[in-house]
Amino acid sequence: MLDAFYALPLWELALVIFAGFLLVAACVDLLLGLLQPTRVGRAATGLTNNTHQLVATLTALVMAFLASSVWTDGNEARNAVRGEARALRQAVELAVKLPPPMRDDFLATARAYVDVVVSQEWPAMATGSSSPVVHGERMRMVGVIAEADIADERDTSLYRWMMEALEQAAEARARRLDLAGNGITPIKWLVVIVLATVTLLSVGFCHIDKPGARRIALTLYATAVSAMVFLIYSHDRPFTGEIQVDPAPLVRAVQAPGV
Repeated sequence: MLDAFYALPLWELALVIFAGFLLVAACVDLLLGLLQPTRVGRAATGLTNNTHQLVATLTALVMAFLASSVWTDGNEARNAVRGEARALRQAVELAVKLPPPMRDDFLATARAYVDVVVSQEWPAMATGSSSPVVHGERMRMVGVIAEADIADERDTSLYRWMMEALEQAAEARARRLDLAGNGITPIKWLVVIVLATVTLLSVGFCHIDKPGARRIALTLYATAVSAMVFLIYSHDRPFTGEIQVDPAPLVRAVQAPGV
């Protein structure tokens, strides 16, 4: 169910999140309105703002932890893509020194590799998976280098450097795929929802004898929580949704030198 929300346009995601928490706030207000004349309501008038502040602090700490995790994954994902692009670019620049037939073969296989990554693997990473075709295209690049190395007995250092560059690209891809499977787990989102609801209850109980102030406080807090959840959710899973890591560095990396 949560996966479906990641595919929503940002405005729809914002609408769902804000409407959801404001609905919870309205339900809390209705519940407290019913409890106000009861024994529970009279007992709640003794609650102070310290109770609300304690619960709100716990909620803020959890949200900060999740935000830090999401931002770290996003930065590492961008670094992984840049690292893969740098390694591919190094291999492409070295390939210019190959004899024309082998050079052209390598550049063609490198472009085919990136085409598969962008057209097949990038959409697959949205669900935390990968494309098996990418490995085959990588092995084609390795094969071209191996054939060139066998055919040219003059200097093997060039081919060794190219193989090292492809190995670095493979390591960066592995890191990219690992990060694609990261994300905030459903149990963590459940904890956020529970804490936010408890905080709304604590806010309402602190103003249970003042309906007007209670509604204003509940609306303000629900709006603030919605904004935080929207910010974190829209950046969770770095290769999913409208705000995702761009594969453009890989495309530029395999362009012919000088382009």
